Amino acid sequence: SGKKKEPFPPVPSGLEMGEDSDGRKYPSCQALWDEEIGGDHAKHKQWYARAEEYWKQQAISVDGVLGGYGNVSPTDLSGSLRFLDKIGKLPAGRGGPCEWGRALDCGAGIGRVTEGCLLHRFKHADVVEPRAEYVEKAKTLLDRQRVERFDCEALQTFVPEAGRYDCIWVQWVSLYLTDEDFVSFLQRCKTALRPQGVVVLKENVVLDGGFHVDKSDNSIMRADSHYRELFTRAGMNLLLDMRQPNFPKQLYPVLMYCLR
Repeated sequence: SGKKKEPFPPVPSGLEMGEDSDGRKYPSCQALWDEEIGGDHAKHKQWYARAEEYWKQQAISVDGVLGGYGNVSPTDLSGSLRFLDKIGKLPAGRGGPCEWGRALDCGAGIGRVTEGCLLHRFKHADVVEPRAEYVEKAKTLLDRQRVERFDCEALQTFVPEAGRYDCIWVQWVSLYLTDEDFVSFLQRCKTALRPQGVVVLKENVVLDGGFHVDKSDNSIMRADSHYRELFTRAGMNLLLDMRQPNFPKQLYPVLMYCLR
């Protein structure tokens, strides 16, 4: 399969199948992208427009950015801090820990993760968020002495500054990116890392089965193995992973991945 010439080969056997919230089944994730986008620039923009419309309707609050599950925020932040502490103990054989200078919060919303997690470990942070109202709210909530940049841009076009970050934190936002855009984004993140820097992805995952697309906001919940395949395509190594503990049973499994 490594010799195939397609620009984006399907994920390994057993992970191809998926469906959307309308009940439509897809034989592969590539079939989904062929159907929804198919190389058409207008359809590509249309794919992302649905998420933009969805988020315009959400409240400018912790409950809004967490889709009505604001009560899980403390548990979420606690799990994230535990994962950062594990990264801080990475052995030399895995490249050692990151430095604690500057982090980037991607899809930052109103700055919930920056304030409740990243600034507890890093000296400084930047935020990038596509919704202007969330960015403006973040400016009022975050310590402007420690948070320097507030970029209002979507991740599919965002280019982080080369060599700036010790950690790029990507939580509950990669599910809006197409496979191709996600891989490209990770590659741009790689160039934005300092020598010991890491990318942390925290996301809903399917642990048993194929992908699922929610048509209300065009989000895709990928299988754990699907993500691992995309990391490989982006040329990134998985150093550490951990499942978010203590979430309510009715919520999807959430995994954290540390990449370099």
